[in-house]
Amino acid sequence: MNDAGHIDPMPNSTRPRANALPGTVPWNGGDVFLVVLLFIVAQSFAILLFVPDDLQEGSSTTTEVPQENVAASGAEPENEHPVVMLLQNPPNHWAPFIAIASAVAVAPLVEEFLFRVLLLGWLIKKERLFRGADSTIGWRTSWFSLVLTSIVFALMHVRGAPADDSPQRMVALLTASSAAELLVFAVVMVCFRKAICSTYEQLGWSVAHLKSDILSGLKTIALVSVPIIAMQVLLYKLISPYTSWAPDPIPLFFFSLVLGWLYLGTGRIVAPLVAHMGLNSISLVLLWMLG
Repeated sequence: MNDAGHIDPMPNSTRPRANALPGTVPWNGGDVFLVVLLFIVAQSFAILLFVPDDLQEGSSTTTEVPQENVAASGAEPENEHPVVMLLQNPPNHWAPFIAIASAVAVAPLVEEFLFRVLLLGWLIKKERLFRGADSTIGWRTSWFSLVLTSIVFALMHVRGAPADDSPQRMVALLTASSAAELLVFAVVMVCFRKAICSTYEQLGWSVAHLKSDILSGLKTIALVSVPIIAMQVLLYKLISPYTSWAPDPIPLFFFSLVLGWLYLGTGRIVAPLVAHMGLNSISLVLLWMLG
């Protein structure tokens, strides 16, 4: 209950504050661009250097079905996620572990750092400068930043038919790209701490709030996982007879709004990270069991 006697619908632990950390980050748009470019370059070099030459060409023998004949034949296009393909048909004993680690740990960590901490944090900072330094930070006043970040997040997950790669090459690609992402993440954390004097709190981490943030992430994924997955399944059923493009960006746009709301409410990465890891885990298990 607040001072006016009204019931406060949002607990103190998750209520956006006037001086919330997302609006006080020291980095700018140029820093965000350089970090994204560093991730792209590192991934490209890792693939070129560590994916063996004899795995460069795919060994799949699938026959491509013309898109104009897909709807008429009733066949479903091949748009299964590469991680699920590796789990169902692993080329070696390490493949399932690499696929799970990439989807459940590495991808959520890197994406939440890029999209929530760096991009959303910087956009909210710009919005706050536009509205005034004393403006309150929350989803009502920062909806533009939330929507823009979610659009970019969704577009980054556009996925069509998988490349004609062998399972061995998929494993090599996942291993190289995941290792490069973790290395760049560590380098960027150190550089931001030393070069632009970012605090751990501004970078989204707080040991003191770790338990409450984990609980917030778990509660959130318990609430939103069913509608998000149901939306994805329904969209897949509706569009899969007509296109090889997966409908992932649409439900992930709404999921990104939820993740952004969590980041706004806490100013930290742990709650959205736990929720992101939770959705990826649930989706992976369901696709593996039903695929």
